Amino acid sequence: MKFKSKIGKRRIVVLLMLAIQNIAGFAYDFQLDGIYYTIISEEDLTVEVSYNYGTYYSGDVVIPSQVSKYGNTYTVKRIGENAFLDSERLHSVTIPETVDSIHYGAFVWCTGLTNIEVNSNNPYFQSIDGVVFNKAITKLLHFPNAKGGDYIIPDGVKSISTYAFTTNKVLRSVLMPSTLTHIENHAFGICDNLYDVQLSSSLEYIGDNAFSSCPLDNISLPEGLKYIGNAPFNFTNLKEIYIPKSVEYIGETSAIGSNPSLEKIDVAPDNKYYTSIDGILYDKALTRVLVCPSNIDYRIVTLPSSITKINSCAFHTVIPLTKIVIPSGVSQIGNGAFYYCSNLSQVVCYAQTPPSTPEKESSSGDPWEYSSRSSATLYVPKGCAKAYKDYSTYDIYRRTIEPYAEFKEIVEMDDETGMSSYTQDYNIEISRYNISGRKIKSTTKGLSIIRMKDHTTKKVIK
Repeated sequence: MKFKSKIGKRRIVVLLMLAIQNIAGFAYDFQLDGIYYTIISEEDLTVEVSYNYGTYYSGDVVIPSQVSKYGNTYTVKRIGENAFLDSERLHSVTIPETVDSIHYGAFVWCTGLTNIEVNSNNPYFQSIDGVVFNKAITKLLHFPNAKGGDYIIPDGVKSISTYAFTTNKVLRSVLMPSTLTHIENHAFGICDNLYDVQLSSSLEYIGDNAFSSCPLDNISLPEGLKYIGNAPFNFTNLKEIYIPKSVEYIGETSAIGSNPSLEKIDVAPDNKYYTSIDGILYDKALTRVLVCPSNIDYRIVTLPSSITKINSCAFHTVIPLTKIVIPSGVSQIGNGAFYYCSNLSQVVCYAQTPPSTPEKESSSGDPWEYSSRSSATLYVPKGCAKAYKDYSTYDIYRRTIEPYAEFKEIVEMDDETGMSSYTQDYNIEISRYNISGRKIKSTTKGLSIIRMKDHTTKKVIK
């Protein structure tokens, strides 16, 4: 067994994998034969294999069941958090019979790892063809990063653990058994060649970022699925997603995920919790916008009048979007709601009070960050420009954020319809007619037909 140091070269794991982990806090108690250990208990004389920043393993590593140090003999009980992180030249790991716990992040970015063996006398885990399962073979725990091809998960497996397949670069397809019900957070994250996944017909749960950054271009969510976590299909190649009737929960942050290829999201009409309009995902009551597909085929989005909240990342990277119309009832716009909307030129907001942001403290708290806000116009109700311009909040570092003041200009709309102040724009009202086809003024009460540059709509003026 050999190891080497390569200070300065680090994978950017925080994108999806290790955001909750504080590497700076890791420490070890001693090193023996090239393996780092932390003492768990001096009373029980137990240790775990530990992560050491800047140390990367290569070749074949055999973890002993016991190690001697400081005049004591310690039993190796655990493989700790990130123990072999980023060891690209690590080929195999052998786990002794004494280990009763393997941290789910132990083998992330071990892109040369082809085999993980478990001592046959270990009562907690076992290895099948180099893949680690619990002893009962009901949970798949670790799939080597360099094990590729087409993989069929054994019958009887009920769940796939967090990070189980993460950062595998050569796996092409996965077929899941009918027994499988749970896919945990980040299970397949950053599997660069995973193009085909056949989900289990019994699947009930898909965790956060489960397939994030996989090149999937098709996925069929089974009837019976109940839970979809935050951004499970972030940065995939999916063009369409169909939400079945059975789904009861979809993550509040980034929902399906920011996906540059996604054109529409459809929902089963009899789903009790969610619906879609023009491919955009809403809650059933039409009070929240969950996510707008990044590759929608239209430029203007007018939100339903019942909307009160725009969720975090709801319009993240919706590049085609040039104009958004926000109804008067919206009181909250989530973090990153319009991140990277680089063609946004108009925001028409009918809310008398500036919608609050963020919905909770975060590292940003600015829903318009990295958008084309600095060259866009914000239209607000008459008499409200100052309130929008003066609105401020704080991020988690207590830095002041002024999300509306950074627009190119804030323009007050002239009347309750808001039309007369921007009729000159290419994608706003050109003319207005009554139901008999006679041209009328924009302030005329009753039902009117409004002809826009690129579409026609109806509006009732009271």
